[in-house]
Amino acid sequence: MPDVANRDEEIILHPVNKKKRILIAICVLILLGGIGAAVWFFFFREFKMPEPEIPVQLQGRTDLVAATGTTMEGVTDITVDTTFLQTDLIVDEVFVSDESEVQKGDKVLTITDTSYKAASRELERAELDAGLAYRQGLIDYETKKLEAKETYDKSLVEAELAETTMNDAIAVAEISVQKAEKELKDANKLLEEYQSAVDDNYYYTKYEVDRKKSDYEKNLQDFFDKLEDWGYELDDGDTSAEGYEYDPDNFTIVGAKKKGMSIAESGDGEETVLQLLKDEYQKNKDEYDDALEDAEAATEKARAGLSAAQDDAALKTLALEEAKIKLEKDKTEAANKKAESEEEGKRAKATYDQTIKKLDEDLKILNDAQDEATENRAYFAGLFEDGAIYTKNAGTIMYIDAAAGKKLASGFLMAYTNTDTLSVHASVDQTDIAKLNVGDTATIVLEGKDPLTGKIKAIDPVSKSDSKASVSYNVTVEMEAGDADVDSNMTATVYFGIDADEYNKIMAESGEDALMISSPEGEGGRRGGRPSGGPSGMPGGARP
Repeated sequence: MPDVANRDEEIILHPVNKKKRILIAICVLILLGGIGAAVWFFFFREFKMPEPEIPVQLQGRTDLVAATGTTMEGVTDITVDTTFLQTDLIVDEVFVSDESEVQKGDKVLTITDTSYKAASRELERAELDAGLAYRQGLIDYETKKLEAKETYDKSLVEAELAETTMNDAIAVAEISVQKAEKELKDANKLLEEYQSAVDDNYYYTKYEVDRKKSDYEKNLQDFFDKLEDWGYELDDGDTSAEGYEYDPDNFTIVGAKKKGMSIAESGDGEETVLQLLKDEYQKNKDEYDDALEDAEAATEKARAGLSAAQDDAALKTLALEEAKIKLEKDKTEAANKKAESEEEGKRAKATYDQTIKKLDEDLKILNDAQDEATENRAYFAGLFEDGAIYTKNAGTIMYIDAAAGKKLASGFLMAYTNTDTLSVHASVDQTDIAKLNVGDTATIVLEGKDPLTGKIKAIDPVSKSDSKASVSYNVTVEMEAGDADVDSNMTATVYFGIDADEYNKIMAESGEDALMISSPEGEGGRRGGRPSGGPSGMPGGARP
């Protein structure tokens, strides 16, 4: 048998799955609450507790609440959880029964060696399987996380590529518009040129036909003026010669007095000037003839190409409009693609986040399963260290649900009194109950005892009073009794909102005996004395 002296941990405190622990705790609280309520209802409801009265020294404090109640021993419970086991735990032997007295470390029951070993193997295997599942899940987690990241990154690259492609398409469309604008500009310029050639003799101006004609005529006139002034004449050659053709520019300048002699032969400077004037006007005539010829040819070409130029300009206008429409279409498509890419990016991010969240949740489930398997095995090992369950403290068995040869049921197994803990069940009026909270400090004054400090452990949300005129609620205050000799069923006055040290200090400063508590006149006892009730502080004068 193990050293039971070291068993200072309550069985219920061993690790159990959290949800199961909560359910078990609720069941225990309901059962213990029921036990307390039953004790209160059946044993004390007929006994009218004395009305509490706050001592004169404390009456100025509006934060205090006074109530009367009765002391009760604590209760230790043992709860068993086997819901995580496939193996049935079969009770081998039960060593206690209802109302039997037990000491700390006494054996409560044992289970069969077969079921103990089978359950141990089952839990060991479950822990191993859960650990393997978690490790495999961790590998899958990292792999799928990388895959999700790769998919997400790929979607970002595809979105970026789509945006780049559309930007390139817009750039090409813009170049097409610029090219169409230039071609239309050139076509319109040619059309204007052709139209002006037809309507305004554009090419005659362009080739300076009038100016060149003017230069030619002026220099020609100067030549003939000088020719006449200086008395020279022109020799057209032998007009009677066979095959002669008149050429107005083919002649020789001869002087009237020097007939038969060329200018070069005469050696006179006048002939040189005339020759220069002749060369100049003949040059002007060639330029004029070329310009006139070019202007007439271009004008004729313009007349012939005017219709084609008009058609070409119309086509170029249409081409420009189409290029602009395509540009706007590409811009719109690019905007839509960008918006779509942004939405796809959001969806991809949401999908990635959701995937990671799901992976985290799945891994957490596996991790929780592993932890639960470990906790279950540790709980079972603590509950049945050697196949037996032991008591934690001395007390009297109030209830046990186990029988040899039967399956050990999951749930509340046993409850027994615990003399190490005491509590007061006080009746608090409904006008004051809202001022109290679980955990609040209180001073407990017992007849013939030093004041003790306690804390509110529970507040019953349902009134147990039968009176319609006066509604009260049961408040459980756990005492710090220490070495104080306190029994069950003692009448107590409880002052909520103050601890025993402060209470004693106030009473000591006023010179009053902290043990003297005032009670209403006409209800037994004297003013400033002990509260009314039965002898020895027990309701009705005896232990129920």
